[in-house]
Amino acid sequence: MDSEFEINSKLEILMVTSEELHELMIQIVEENDAKANTQIGEPIWDATRPIAKIGANISNDIRFGVRAAIPQLSYGGFLDEHAKDVLPDGRKPGVKAIVPVTLSSNVALTVPQGTILLTGNDLAFVLDADVVLTPPEEQPDPDYPIPGTATSTATASEMGAIYNVVPGAINTVDGDLKDLVSVTNAIPTTAGVDQESDSELKARMLTAAQNQSGAGNPEDYKSWALEATGITRAKVFRADPSPGSVTILVAQASGMPTAGQVAEAQSKINARASLIANNVVLAPTALPVNVAGNVVLIDGANMSDLVTSFSQALQDYLANLAFSGEVIRYTQILNLLLDQPLLVDVSGFTVNGASANLVVGDKQIATLGTVTFT
Repeated sequence: MDSEFEINSKLEILMVTSEELHELMIQIVEENDAKANTQIGEPIWDATRPIAKIGANISNDIRFGVRAAIPQLSYGGFLDEHAKDVLPDGRKPGVKAIVPVTLSSNVALTVPQGTILLTGNDLAFVLDADVVLTPPEEQPDPDYPIPGTATSTATASEMGAIYNVVPGAINTVDGDLKDLVSVTNAIPTTAGVDQESDSELKARMLTAAQNQSGAGNPEDYKSWALEATGITRAKVFRADPSPGSVTILVAQASGMPTAGQVAEAQSKINARASLIANNVVLAPTALPVNVAGNVVLIDGANMSDLVTSFSQALQDYLANLAFSGEVIRYTQILNLLLDQPLLVDVSGFTVNGASANLVVGDKQIATLGTVTFT
């Protein structure tokens, strides 16, 4: 018997507009009376127009109601109610990324809490606390002043994995202090998580509905691990490292999971899995992808901007391949570089010291390593 959450293409429901319904009404009148005057402004047209509007509203209300009532067609809050039947915690929430930032200035000043910090593509982070910048009173060389420097944290303005940016991506202080204060992030952000979409939630509902035995088969372990916030991929190894043991590797949309995500996945599995098995949730082993090459930039371009932009594109490409079993393609990485608008030409391009594809191990995922352009 099919699960109630399986998609049935015959259940597709289309919206109807008042114009479409009115056109159909006029067509029916003309079919029944060829002499009827149905032109705009004539009594028949004017009389049927408001009825079409009311009919379309009623029709669409019915359609929305049917969609809300059927799990595979449902949406938003209605889908959340269906999810409660098969998923204990319902829809997974989104999370805002938080990242350490370093600010510096040649002028003594305070950067206030709430200041907006921007990436090159205008992703906004909000400074979490006041930052006091005080340059040294004694400056050995006035031509090369030593700035006042301090670190703090900044929180993404919105939830989402798009805010998991590479080192150096945050590079602008918005507002009046733009020309006085510089900012950067020395490490990547990793904790930004998208709120689970309707399609992702439906997929988990389907998996849960199809695996209700709770006996601890691989799909059970995968389903339980995917209940953790931010975890979008899981890989299960039975009898690993020994009979009676199960190892589960997890990853998030942007690649390597955070320690908190691994711990939450472990907790989800501990609450559901057999007490007999030794269940261990781990982050996969990182396979750093190191890129190098000789590049020619367009006039006026900054090398650091190219490195940041390319690094972000490479990180996104690698994250999408987590647990896919696919090789990391040299040509694909080269194409990511060639697509950069700041680049004119590249030579001597290597990936991990060679011009060849990379094979990812069963318990590895490829991660952004070093990017060295000269």
